[in-house]
Amino acid sequence: MTPFQLEDMYHSGSLPLITSDTAEAVDKPKDAQHVNKAKDSPKPLSSLRAVDLPDIPATLSNVLNLGTTLPLDNLGEKDLIWLVSIFRILCMHVFLTASIKNCLNFRAATIHVGNPPKAFLVSVDTGSSDFFLASNRCPTSQCTGKNIYIPKQVRSQFSSHSQGTNKSYTISFGDGSSVKADVMIDTVSMGGITLPNIGRLQSVGAVTQLSHQFQSSTGDTSDGLMGFGFPSLSQSKNAPFFTALTKTNQQLGVLGSRFSRKSDRGSEITIGGVNPEAFRGPFTTLNVMAMAGQPPAFWDVSFDGAIVNGETLKLSSTIATIDTGTSVIGVPEEDARAIYASIPGATSSSGGQYSFPCESMPFISMVFGGRKFDIHPADSSLHLSNFLLNLDD
Repeated sequence: MTPFQLEDMYHSGSLPLITSDTAEAVDKPKDAQHVNKAKDSPKPLSSLRAVDLPDIPATLSNVLNLGTTLPLDNLGEKDLIWLVSIFRILCMHVFLTASIKNCLNFRAATIHVGNPPKAFLVSVDTGSSDFFLASNRCPTSQCTGKNIYIPKQVRSQFSSHSQGTNKSYTISFGDGSSVKADVMIDTVSMGGITLPNIGRLQSVGAVTQLSHQFQSSTGDTSDGLMGFGFPSLSQSKNAPFFTALTKTNQQLGVLGSRFSRKSDRGSEITIGGVNPEAFRGPFTTLNVMAMAGQPPAFWDVSFDGAIVNGETLKLSSTIATIDTGTSVIGVPEEDARAIYASIPGATSSSGGQYSFPCESMPFISMVFGGRKFDIHPADSSLHLSNFLLNLDD
């Protein structure tokens, strides 16, 4: 169980993660789940270090000399908080912004795969590093209702750029969900950036088995998942999309994101910069952490603690994992008890969740880099009758 999980997306390098502190997201008109993963136990600060550039596979430089903006739609029913994170790798003056949708308990972006390109809606997950799509190799009962990826097979129906590898992999997630996929190599584009299958850089998992958590019948409206984690997490042993992108392009610069509430417009992820129309105000800088002597795995940053209803709590958690693949904030059991002990009427329920009376709506702040990040009560709870169910787990 990770000490703390936040909705976010970023990439690592020699310069630090930049997380919005007092920066405000600027609302603009619309114009232009996933799952909880089992992670390592909380790590003591003494065993971690900041990630240096040599630890990152390949040279992180030069994306594109252009700037493009695509908007976000908000379709979700339970959107928790918007949290802005920007990770600086090298200096960059251009950017493009990719579309993301809020789909129930996960964030999804539209990507294109193959030649001719076909659109797929994929969960954006910084807590894993593989990319898989529902395919024609998947049993119909498991992949029905999804856009189907068809590798090279039947003329006019398949991607003419796909290549087989005779490899396969299995991924298991913390909620019991799992995926089996055959590794294909194909052309992939996101937000206007295209990554061809030259040099076998980009792998696409053609799903052969899909557990019920990912199926349309259980509410998963995505066609697959794209992992933006580090290469060390990859089960296919191929470079993740973002890593492969940095190998083939220069001046990546900054990867930033804005996640809006369900009722707001304009959620977005920006590659190669920060959309100046989306934010205002200063930022807080944090180092990305990794185990000493080990390559980075998850997007871990130092976590200073929590403030509940004005009371500063002493928690065991010292590291927070930034994970867009979950819609909950997860903390160790002892920290959860400390937090809810400060909320009048709060009681524990099944599955590590807590409930509390609506009149006891708490004001919680998370502290990073010595600065507070406030969470409005409406963004951290689900309304159930006259009680609120909080999703800390």
